[in-house]
Order: sequence, then structure tokens, then C-alpha cells
Amino acid sequence: MGSFFMIDEKPPVMATYVSHFTGNPGGTGPFTFSGLNFGAVDAARLLVLGLTAQEGAGGFSSVTIGGVSATLINRVIGGELWVALVPTGTSGSVVLSGGTVSGPLIVGSLTAVYGANSATPFDHVATTGSTSTSQNITYSANGCIIGFLGKIDASGSDNTGTLSWSGLTKDDQFNASVGGATVVSGCPAHTNISGVAGSLTAGTAQTGLNTGAMPVLLASWAN
Repeated sequence: MGSFFMIDEKPPVMATYVSHFTGNPGGTGPFTFSGLNFGAVDAARLLVLGLTAQEGAGGFSSVTIGGVSATLINRVIGGELWVALVPTGTSGSVVLSGGTVSGPLIVGSLTAVYGANSATPFDHVATTGSTSTSQNITYSANGCIIGFLGKIDASGSDNTGTLSWSGLTKDDQFNASVGGATVVSGCPAHTNISGVAGSLTAGTAQTGLNTGAMPVLLASWAN
């Protein structure tokens, strides 16, 4: 009688957009954003935080999500991407601390990732453009990709405009403004991969906004 082996395939990674925040907190921080949805509880749940801020979002030296210290994935002019393993709690706070950021407009989003083999991304890329960008990222079989697009428009037009993605599914767009002078926008996106490993080119664009920093950050996770 012949023998055979069962292949125990891992379940695919699943990313789900869960919440966002906006604010003009003032002062020098720490800045706390409370009552955020974290999604379903899971022992291996990752929460991925995308950020952009009026003063570049380059000054946050530490971030906690649900009381857990987050790890910086990438930082470019105007934007940051962080991740933390947060296994408990269906809601909680994000706290941004340190650095040179003082009283800016801040926007951010949270995306929950389930089934990843590590908090460390499979791949990550980032850039800062002004009106459009194109970024190539690799992904594993049955993995996921998360993107965060930010925009800082200091033209004084108080125009929120529209941010868009190609290659990923846009999840949301949200804006913070002050005095009709500056608008800071965030636009998260994601895709869950069903099939073999490969690479994807993600494009971003903006309409109805003036030239200004447009950070784009992407990361993928494997199962």
C-alpha cells in the first residue's frame, strides 16, 4: 500500500481596514487619539498605523497602539508607517510621542492584519511625491499589501480634493484643516492576495489639490 503526505497549507493573510483619526491637537505632545476600533481580537493580530502630519510626521520618536510599543516600518517626508502586535482589545488608543512635531494637523489610519507569520513585513517601499507616484512592491503567496497615502496642501484654499489608488483598493479618505489655510489628508488602501507570489505596481494620484508633499508608504506581509 502506498503512502502519501498531507500538505498543511497555512491560511491566507487577511488585512481589514478598521479605523482612522484626525486632529489639530496643539502643544508638543504626547498626542493621544482614543476610542479607535481595533477589529476582532486575535492572538496574532497586527495593527498597522499610517500617519501624515502638517509638520512632516518625521518627529514621532515613539508610538504606542493599545498600550503596545509599535515598530517603525518606514518614514518619508510627510508620512510614516508603524506596526504593533496587539492581541487583545477591540478598541483603544494611539499615542504619538517625542521628536520635533509641535501642534500640527495629524491624520492616521489603522488596518488589522490576521495570519501574518511575523510583524516584520515581507517587503516595504516608500516615497514622497507631489501629484502622482508609482511604487513597485513584492508580495508572498496568499499574503497582503497595505498602503497609506497622505497629502499636505498648504495653499490656503481649504480644498480637500480627492486622493486615489490604482493596484490597491482604496479604503477611505479623511481630512483635517485649520483656519482655511492648510489641509492634511489620509487615504489608506489594501489588497489581500489570493494565489502565487509576485509583484504589484501601486499608483497614487490627487485631483483638486495643489502641489505639496504626498507621502506614499506600502508594506506586504506573508503567512
